[in-house]
Amino acid sequence: MGNEQVYVNGYSTINLNDHLAFDTGKITNPSYINNHINYNLYKDDELLNQTDIDNLLITFDNKTGIITFHAKTAYHIDKLSIKAHDDLYDLNSQATNQFNISVVNHTSIKIENISDRQFIKNFEADHISGYSFTSENLIKYIKYDNGIFINETDALNITFVIIQNDKDITNNY
Repeated sequence: MGNEQVYVNGYSTINLNDHLAFDTGKITNPSYINNHINYNLYKDDELLNQTDIDNLLITFDNKTGIITFHAKTAYHIDKLSIKAHDDLYDLNSQATNQFNISVVNHTSIKIENISDRQFIKNFEADHISGYSFTSENLIKYIKYDNGIFINETDALNITFVIIQNDKDITNNY
């Protein structure tokens, strides 16, 4: 299975490896996610230091089911993409669901599902607040219910990508 990757400042990579499988009932505050994700940062194939690791914060709102990526630097978050591998196609389901992405003050990205079941197709969202994506080709199943349910095997196939830079956000893309 593949690793989750978060690109910071356009160069650094955080591999979220095996620890992105969240168990029901355990996520009651944002610190749970930060304490249970294995961060391995790379820049030009070299591991980054703890300061670089600390520049990214991931929080989870147990009541709303929203995952938020916070950049604790002066950089803007310009782009987010979530990818799932083809072997997770659910050919039996015809459901179409929506998935919202919001950029908050150019420093945080929110991921929020609309329905209680969420199938995600490969997509990208540029720096557009309130961007909405609808998938007809169902790949990834996520369910929120007083917490987040992600099958451990499937979780290893989701990729979170954040690209940041310090340029004027209106000049990108």
